[in-house]
Amino acid sequence: MAMRSSISFIIPYYDLPKELLLRAVGSILDARLDADMEIIVVDDGTPQSHAQKWLAEFDDNRILYCYQENAGLSEARNAGIRLASKEYIQFIDADDYFFPCTYRLIVDILNEKTPDIAISKFKKVASSGIEHIRPQKPRCESFESGAAFMAAHSFFGGAWSYVFKRRILAGLQFHPGIYHEDEDFTPRLLANAKTTITTGITTYAYYQRPHSIINTSNPATIAKRFADLRYILKRLKNSGKTAKDALTQTALLRRYEQLALSVIYSVLKNAPNFDFICAELKELHALGCYPLPRRHYSWKYNLFRLLTNKRWKLRIMRFLLKQR
Repeated sequence: MAMRSSISFIIPYYDLPKELLLRAVGSILDARLDADMEIIVVDDGTPQSHAQKWLAEFDDNRILYCYQENAGLSEARNAGIRLASKEYIQFIDADDYFFPCTYRLIVDILNEKTPDIAISKFKKVASSGIEHIRPQKPRCESFESGAAFMAAHSFFGGAWSYVFKRRILAGLQFHPGIYHEDEDFTPRLLANAKTTITTGITTYAYYQRPHSIINTSNPATIAKRFADLRYILKRLKNSGKTAKDALTQTALLRRYEQLALSVIYSVLKNAPNFDFICAELKELHALGCYPLPRRHYSWKYNLFRLLTNKRWKLRIMRFLLKQR
């Protein structure tokens, strides 16, 4: 008989409209999961916050509200981790939501297979309302460890794509004060995991807010984003060198080089000018990840490597990406 899982849903919240926060929480409740659960909303210092009053409208004692002085997304998530009491942890951002009909399938997998990590997919959404998705059939692939998964696959870094056993954190937290903290956290989480399952199920609605950090055109914010990504690359490289075994070393090296590709792509697409691109690539060269090394990860990796290894090619790529 399948075990009944328990899940702590952690929602960091800061100064968003009522309808978005209630949409996120409501999507969990609407799933009517076969699981013991708690929903932890960490308010990261919203001025004159009404979030606790809004959440009271659900009249559900499984919803826990915590207020802290503003410390950023990483520390809000870390606070949620400290408060979590269930076997599994699932992050969800306050402006996103789950597709109830498909998230139920993830819980069925947790109940039946009890993996350390189950990985799902996401869909970008532009509406502040609720989109629906067709029911899906799981296409599960199991790996004996998170390192085995990383060594064989490129993957999305967003922490909310992963529901994981709380015990595998083993003290791991989100690094405070940086953008793209998920890119630092997720590979380390996977390196700690044993049984890891990819599900092929789209469970998460990723809301594309026009004024989010990712979509900003502010030059200072863009510069900090790329400085933080270089810092994360350096940490990943060092972690790979000191990893506990050869498989984890290989896995973290692959992730380091795949993240470098993503950074180069983002620089070409989002940099304010070509001088900025050249300066960033010079920094990446000093880290040893530009030009990208020859690897057999995928045809896309090798094509991108060939299209970005000369200055004249970079200008063409920049032009093409700006047209998208």
